[in-house]
Amino acid sequence: MVVATWLGLLAFGTWRAQQTADRQVRELEAKISDVQRENNKLESVRGQYQNPAYLEKQARAKLNYKAPDETVVFVYPDDKKPGSSDSGVSLPNWRKWVAWLKEFIKF
Repeated sequence: MVVATWLGLLAFGTWRAQQTADRQVRELEAKISDVQRENNKLESVRGQYQNPAYLEKQARAKLNYKAPDETVVFVYPDDKKPGSSDSGVSLPNWRKWVAWLKEFIKF
């Protein structure tokens, strides 16, 4: 009876160790999968940074880059909104809407 109990405890301990090892393997496989996905994303970004067209686009947007044969034109928004009055008196909302619609439809 003692030998059977000892063998049972030994088998249970082995089974428990196997379960722990299996769980750790699954966790590590999940981490490997996450790292591989992150590597794929980084490779994609790296490919973008090596693309001359992308680099030129970023230089134009962030550094105001222009080619030697180009002319840069800046377009500023008009501060005057339809329906605003120059006298400082605020118009009622319905009049602002009418002015906006007139501007939109071009009466």
